[in-house]
Amino acid sequence: MNAISTACGLALGLCLSASVQASNSLAAGLPDASYSQSWFWPGTDQNAKSAFNGGGWNAGNWGQQWIQVDLLASKAVDEVSFITLQKPDGITAYSVFLADTPIGADWARFTPLASVSGPTTHLTPIDMTFAMTSGRFLEIVADGGPSWTAVADVRVLPAPVPEPGSVLLMLAGLGVIGAMTRTCQPGTVRHDRLEIAVSLAS
Repeated sequence: MNAISTACGLALGLCLSASVQASNSLAAGLPDASYSQSWFWPGTDQNAKSAFNGGGWNAGNWGQQWIQVDLLASKAVDEVSFITLQKPDGITAYSVFLADTPIGADWARFTPLASVSGPTTHLTPIDMTFAMTSGRFLEIVADGGPSWTAVADVRVLPAPVPEPGSVLLMLAGLGVIGAMTRTCQPGTVRHDRLEIAVSLAS
């Protein structure tokens, strides 16, 4: 009976979260073979592919489970977010790994980019940020505590990269500052407030 209640609760959470799209995620829209998991609830499509594409993953079991995505090439990542699916409430734990080779059940060989654990309820948003790291295979190891292990709407967010226009603008600004510095007379400062401060100090 508890398993049935758990399944129904998680299915409800899946429906609620499926409406949220993962269009800005590096893990969305990849070939089916890019997604893998330790287990998923038999007879359903609540697998890793679903979780990384705006839906949900239900391991159909308790304890530590994992989902993985092959990003197809090394990508710079600094944030992973998702939503918990659980019934009942309780202590859950999550870790994120990124590597150039498949991780799977061998996550203990790797150092997690981020880990979090503590009391959560159904549909708790989890946002894990870390220093920009590059890798091809990203894995989430989850432990649902008293609930079947399940998460939804997993987003793998790219680290921000300055646009070429922004870089050129910054370089142009530095060039202007350099030119102004060279044309200043000794002992004077062009900025009015600094010039006043220099005058008062002399």
